[in-house]
Amino acid sequence: MYRSQTLALKYFAAAMTLFGVMTISGLAAAYYYINPDFLFGILPFNIAKIIHINTLVIWLLMGFMGSIYWFLPGELDRETAGIWAAEALFYVFCAAVAVVAVVFIFVQYGGSNEMALWFINQGRKYVEAPRWAAVGIVVIMVVFAYNVFGTAIAARKTTGIITVLIIDLIPLILLYLIAFPAITNISADLFWWWWLVHLWVEATWEVLIGCIMALALMQLLGTSRRIVEAWLYIEVALVLGTGILGLGHHYFWIGTPGYWLAIGGFFSALEPLPLLGMVVHAVYDAGAQHMKTTNRPALYWMMAEAFGNFIGAGVWGFMITLPQVNLYAHGTQWTVSHGHFAFWGAYACGIISDCCEMPSAAPICAQLTLARPREFVHPLELIALDGLPY
Repeated sequence: MYRSQTLALKYFAAAMTLFGVMTISGLAAAYYYINPDFLFGILPFNIAKIIHINTLVIWLLMGFMGSIYWFLPGELDRETAGIWAAEALFYVFCAAVAVVAVVFIFVQYGGSNEMALWFINQGRKYVEAPRWAAVGIVVIMVVFAYNVFGTAIAARKTTGIITVLIIDLIPLILLYLIAFPAITNISADLFWWWWLVHLWVEATWEVLIGCIMALALMQLLGTSRRIVEAWLYIEVALVLGTGILGLGHHYFWIGTPGYWLAIGGFFSALEPLPLLGMVVHAVYDAGAQHMKTTNRPALYWMMAEAFGNFIGAGVWGFMITLPQVNLYAHGTQWTVSHGHFAFWGAYACGIISDCCEMPSAAPICAQLTLARPREFVHPLELIALDGLPY
């Protein structure tokens, strides 16, 4: 096993730990709606929500990094370049997450000054982490990008998947820099903040998970590289063609010019196309291979990722994306359902699928996947369990 793959196991362990924290804090935040006095004077609702959202972002980021560290050496036939730096920064990353969590729970808030922004809370959803931690994330992602790019240079070769990955990491890092400015005009602040949130979640992360799924499909099903790379290029083109201007659906009600209603509505309506492509991709590969794999749990979770992405991000998102509908659906449980289902389908199921490919985790994944009675298995999972209905 490569050192990079050993590091991947550590990242997956950390990701699953944060997944547990995210789940517990999410359940606590939901319970506040039933009992508003829950933990009164100890842990306010907004802090539980901050922990829930930020652990979501960090555990997925760790899962992405673990997946790449696992697949990269096999893809380029050599150890990851700069692996020593990646190994050191893993522990720095975990320590920084722990420190930020302690500050969120026990300090909770500070004054309206630079000190609070740097050491307590930046006050912007999804990127509440204090600036010192945000700087740390940038450093970690720069080293991660170097690991990928440097490995391709050292191997003196690349592949279509790795090339797409390298290109994708550039905007992924640059967009995070939007987390730093403290813009005082709320409309201007939200305008640029949505560049970070939307273009991470619905552009760079989509491409990143597409690269990971392409690598996983070749390992799981022995799918032809030509097929997975062709689908990856199609998905990238569709994401770029719809996702960038599709961010306009976040501009409907924040004080931006009226033309965003038309731009956001039209391009957002096209955003399910790359997600549909992913479903077709998964169904085609599974059918072509007749579900032949030695790791069925990983395949089941991958199928769940494709269908969950399409339904949660695509269908649920489309239902509330047109401005005529969003006027009434904005901020309701439709928005919450879309957000939760989209993150679960688009990313969480994919990361769990990759976890199931780790030798030490495969038996646990098998138990989690197959332990439920058949009548409690979702119909979409039955497609993966029994084969495609044709």
